[in-house]
Amino acid sequence: MSQIKDLFRKYGKVAVGVHLTVYATTFAGLYTAVKNKVDVESTLVKYGLLSERDPDTPPEGWFQKTLAGGGSAALLAFLCNKALMPVRAPITIGLTPMVARAFRQHAASKGKVSKMSQT
Repeated sequence: MSQIKDLFRKYGKVAVGVHLTVYATTFAGLYTAVKNKVDVESTLVKYGLLSERDPDTPPEGWFQKTLAGGGSAALLAFLCNKALMPVRAPITIGLTPMVARAFRQHAASKGKVSKMSQT
């Protein structure tokens, strides 16, 4: 978690933008999956993000009740997105320096173009 804080301190607005983009993209993908009736519970169990339960016993806890009861697609997508934070964080950490570098290169090239047009 300290890596994320350091990233936000070092890259500022770029890190926030990358984080929000990764979050929104993941949420949109999960929402689409839930709306298209993908079995979210078994997928979360497969990747170790949710403990397996016996299908003959009723679901315990509000999260499993929401999954089993076919709760709102947005709520399910939000909950799954929260469960995927350990996956999203490294993506954000990896992408932010590349995006910052691309922004710097773009700004530098714009600066060079404007200088050339003035002479």
